[in-house]
Amino acid sequence: TVAAGVAFGSGGTQLRKGPAYTERALYCRVDEDRRVLLVNELGLEGLPDGTVPYDSAEGKALLARVDAIFRGDGGELRTDAACVSPASDREYGARMARMDGDISRFNADTRGPAVNRCEGKVLILATVHDTYEPPQSKTTLWVSTDSAERAFELKRFLFGAQREAEARGDSSIFLPASIEYMNRDAVDAIDEAARLYILVIGLLGVDNPLLKPLFETKSAFERLPMMSAVPDTLLCAFNGLLPPPLPEGVRDACAAYDHHLLIDLGEYGGGEASALRQRLDDFAAAAAETVATPPVRIHEATSAGEAKTLSLFRFVAAAAFKVWCTGHGAKGLSLDYALPTDVGGVPPIPLTPVKRLRYSHFGCNVVHDDIALPSTFDEARIHAIKGEIKAGIENMGGRLPSEHGHGTEYEAPADTKRRWMEMDPTNSLNPGIGGLSPLPNYGDS
Repeated sequence: TVAAGVAFGSGGTQLRKGPAYTERALYCRVDEDRRVLLVNELGLEGLPDGTVPYDSAEGKALLARVDAIFRGDGGELRTDAACVSPASDREYGARMARMDGDISRFNADTRGPAVNRCEGKVLILATVHDTYEPPQSKTTLWVSTDSAERAFELKRFLFGAQREAEARGDSSIFLPASIEYMNRDAVDAIDEAARLYILVIGLLGVDNPLLKPLFETKSAFERLPMMSAVPDTLLCAFNGLLPPPLPEGVRDACAAYDHHLLIDLGEYGGGEASALRQRLDDFAAAAAETVATPPVRIHEATSAGEAKTLSLFRFVAAAAFKVWCTGHGAKGLSLDYALPTDVGGVPPIPLTPVKRLRYSHFGCNVVHDDIALPSTFDEARIHAIKGEIKAGIENMGGRLPSEHGHGTEYEAPADTKRRWMEMDPTNSLNPGIGGLSPLPNYGDS
């Protein structure tokens, strides 16, 4: 999972940590002579950095040492004194807070060494990452607003705490741990289709090994003849028999408002959580001064269990979309894109959808746009719609895809293609991605 995050540049929801970025890795690449090389850039004491043939004595010794480290009998792990390579994107949070038009992360970004956003053109074996102190305490808030514009202005005001800290030379990080967004369609679809998911994952836990066989069983059933839609149809049909997952105060806010933020504030010893909470309260109070109905409503989770449920509600959004589309006879179009950090608008779409779930990693402006289309639309029409939406995103200065990869679906920019071809000159690994040839040595088909 970690290697996949590095290979796609994903995981930027944690504003204080940034995405799964590192310049310290052990990986394999295939050179021009089709030899497999082992590249060590881990920067660890006792493991000299460099490139050796994978099947050489040096390569085997290096792999044996790394295996010993992972078994726990390789001795104490230390960073080499000469290593200056970062093991995280250390400026990520500060860049997000500036909201100056930068794009936080996207799959075609060519920055960093080969492992980052390689999309499988090298084979990642191990990575080193910075670790972070957990918060001393955490506050989870569900913040509802009357418009997407107000939600964006709330973020700008909240992130002002970090900009002000930088201006006065304060090294503390005044950012939420995370801030996620959901529109009304997303909230409705999750509640209408994913109550069982939330219940089961909540009871078992995200890391429970029982979850994998449960989902594998469902997938196996869906592969049976004429059974592909049955599990999700049943999930949708019987969803209402389960109790609503959201607490009453949040349900009331969802009925009254169209835009919702899930914000985690961490206290790390510098008064960060209280300062950010005060900014939220100040923003809500100022917004309420000129209107009869408060345009911002803040609900604070009253227990760890309630905070966990709110987090799970957002966590299952993508799965809920699939279930909802199947249960309502719609076709789904899922997009992920990054908008500039100073852009809060919504890309236009060339039709009125059955439903449009927009949920995003709001802190970094990476958006998941799940669009339910009529079942009568064929693949050619859906592909054309996708092209129009992509053009609209790019006209706003955005980039698509942002974290799910190009695959064989999206054409990568020329500089990204060149970078991948330099990593894998014989096209031995993951051929055909991003519009590259699927043939050996990138030959013409």
